Formats: sequence, structure tokens, C-alpha cells
Amino acid sequence: MIHSSAPSKARVSSARATLIGMTTLLIGNAATAQVDWTQGASFSDMRTFFSLTYDSANAQTLMFGGSIIDFTGASFFDELHAWDGSSWSLLTASSAPPGRDRCAIAYDSIRNRTLLFGGSVISTGTVFGDTWEWDGASWMNRTPLLSPSQRSEPALAYDSARGVTVLFGGTSTPGFGALDDTWEWDGSSWTQVNLGGVAPSARWAHAMAFDSARGVTVLFGGGVAMSGQSDTWEWDGTSWQLRATSGPPGRINHGMTYDAARGVTVMFGGRDPSLTRLGDVWEWDGVSWTERLPPNAPPPRGPVHLAYDSARERVVMRSGDGFTDTWEYGPVTPAAYEPFGQGCTGSAGIPTLGAVGNSRPWLGDTLHVELGNVPWGSTPVSLVFGMSDTMAGTLPLPAALDPIGMTGCTLYTSFLAEVPAVPVGGVAAWSFPVTLPASELGGMLFQQAFVMDVGANPLGLTASNAARLVVGGR
Repeated sequence: MIHSSAPSKARVSSARATLIGMTTLLIGNAATAQVDWTQGASFSDMRTFFSLTYDSANAQTLMFGGSIIDFTGASFFDELHAWDGSSWSLLTASSAPPGRDRCAIAYDSIRNRTLLFGGSVISTGTVFGDTWEWDGASWMNRTPLLSPSQRSEPALAYDSARGVTVLFGGTSTPGFGALDDTWEWDGSSWTQVNLGGVAPSARWAHAMAFDSARGVTVLFGGGVAMSGQSDTWEWDGTSWQLRATSGPPGRINHGMTYDAARGVTVMFGGRDPSLTRLGDVWEWDGVSWTERLPPNAPPPRGPVHLAYDSARERVVMRSGDGFTDTWEYGPVTPAAYEPFGQGCTGSAGIPTLGAVGNSRPWLGDTLHVELGNVPWGSTPVSLVFGMSDTMAGTLPLPAALDPIGMTGCTLYTSFLAEVPAVPVGGVAAWSFPVTLPASELGGMLFQQAFVMDVGANPLGLTASNAARLVVGGR
């Protein structure tokens, strides 16, 4: 069942807050696995060592470059392809960067630009140190006065909190000359940072992802001369911190990305120090690594490339390494907190109900909810839970409440239980540990808040918007 606990901003009456029997009333489907892989459409060829990132402005995963090297010769691609969740398409662009593999790309969500740096053409011994940006329509060759040295297989991650792209490491010659420098790109210039500071050891073929909830860039693995490291580091914009030396086995050429909906960094595949392909999935929550065992999984492989599709809340994977397949990873039953409807005007404005930050009703987590625009003082406030947004007893929903004196107010949910709170500073808050059986994943509830507001309307009661809750597993 879902229980109420006393939040920091409100005193909650436990007698009225206990939602007894809610698990038996939830409408849910059994789900034994909380995360899983699904296979999507294949790409047209077996290119490998390309680069992947997600363009949130255009809601597409971008793939640049790569190579095919076989008995017929070597091909290095300058193409940019896009994945929309169902198929790959070639994006037409003029003045593209020269064909290459083993470069790094990252998407700047503030400037809506995809940054590309480095890479190599191993058949000619060429190693690149150029900086390019894609604006969604064309490529621009940026020529800053200062740049990182030429390199292959560096890692990039975009720090959305500070508005910079972080670069670490790589190799000055493919397979040799590993680097340990840290750089940041602000959209116009490169700056070398952490000079003389503690840093991960020199490496290439590592992976990085930005944890937006904690504001740090996470780095794992990579190696020198095929040795795969197993250390986890975090960069906060000022210094590197070694966070773990245990967890996933050491590896190179793995994929990593941050799943913002679930608040974890996801890692898949790669190759161990003996170059054996790996097919394991690990998740980093900022404290420790957890291995996940989804029932369906891609075959082991490396190199692997991951990107997080924030619109569809799925991790996208492509790898090359003899494969053409595309896979997506995520929760079988995603949690959701979806506000809907419109509140009615009170003395402090329109009461507005919403989750705090990215809080959602994940199984085993605590859901944090706030109601804003509440009159100051000890104004009584109640949060109502319901099972339906179409009927309240025999009353069809939504229902106008003007007939009972709540002018301009609307009822959006049926009534199952009521959780009162006393607001502080014009805000009422609730916290609900979500502790129900896994068989109830997918269960749906509705919330709406009501505020005692004398003078706001003839009845002296106002209503907020409503919210639809889906209990998910992560």
C-alpha cells in the first residue's frame, strides 16, 4: 500500500493519512522484470566505432561516422544518421567533417548544438584534433585559438548545469599515447581545466555521462594497451573524485549514458582486458553500482554506444562489431506523474499541484508532492486520492462545482482517501513511500487538492488541478 509519512513542510494527520487497502484497489498488471531490452530496426550496414548522442531539440538520436574495414578495403564515413524511435534516416548535410571513426560527440541542450571532436582514420594514420558543431541543419567547422591536442577515442559529456561540454583523455595515436587531460568547451572556446589536480589515469576507450540530478560527470573504465580499468570517477567542474574501485569488471569500448527518468547512469557491454566481448548491464546511482539482469538482452559486444532519448525515456544502443541491430532499454512499467486540468482562482492565485522536481511514484521510492499558491497561515488543505477520473460514484467527471458555490472550480477525481496538511509559506507538501507488491506495477491513481479559502467563492473552498499517477518499477 502507499503510506503517508510526515514531510518537512507539513504536519500530516496519520489517522487520516493511512490509505488502508489501496493495493487491493489498484488496477495493475503483474511485471516480474522491472527493466528490459527491446530490439528495434536494424541499420543498413555493419559500420563500427561511430559516435552516438541525443538531440533533444529535434527528438532524435544522432549517429556520426564510423568505419568498415574488411578484405575489400577500408571505408571511413562522414555521414550523419538519425533514429526517431522506429527507423534510421540519413540527414543531408553539406561541408561535413572528414570521414573518421573513434571520435566523440555530445549534444549541448542549451545552444542546441552537437559538438564533435577528434577521431582517426587508422588506414592512413590520421588523427584529428578538429572541432565541429551541428545545428540541426548544417555542420560548422569551429577554429578556436586553443584546442585539445589531436586524439582518438576521447570521451565527451555535456554538463547541462554549467553549460559546458567536458572532454577527458583519448589516445594521440590509435592504441598508443594515452592522455589524461581535462578540457571544457563553452560554445566558443576550449579551456584546459584541472591542471595539476588529481585525475583519472591516462586512458582511452572509456565512457562518460552527465548525472543531471547530482550535477557531476561520471567516468568509468577505459585503458592503456588493452587493459580495462574498473574505477569510477566524477567531475564536478572543479575537481575529479575517485568514487569507486569495485563494481563492474574493468573494460574498454563500453557504452554509458544517464537515464534522467530513473536517476541512474546506465552502462552496457564493451570488452574486458582479454578483449572478450561483454553483455552485462550495470547502473550507478551515485553511491554504488548494481548489476541488472533483464530477461532479454543484446548479444555481448564491443564497441558499444549508448544515448538517452529523453522524449521517450529510453536508452538507445548501437554497436557495430559485426552487428546491425538497434536496441532500447528501460523500465517495463515506467512511473508517471502527469498533472492535468485547471485549478480555480483563490486569494493567493490558482492552487497548483505537482511533483517536486523529477519525483515519481517508483516502487520503493518516496513520492514528493507540493501544492503552491496557498493562502499563508494555518489554512486547511487536503489532498484527495481517487481511483477514477471518469466517474465519482454516479457523477461523470470532470464535473463543474459551480452549483455548490465553488465558482470556476472543477472536480477531476473520485474519492478514495484524504490526506490533510498545514501549509508553510504558501506551500503544502506531502511525502508518500511507495511500498506495494511488484504485481501492482502499472497501478493508476488520481490526486487533487482542496484549499479552505474563505472569500474566494461562496463556499469558501478552492480546488487545484489534478494529477494522474502510474506506479512504476525501475
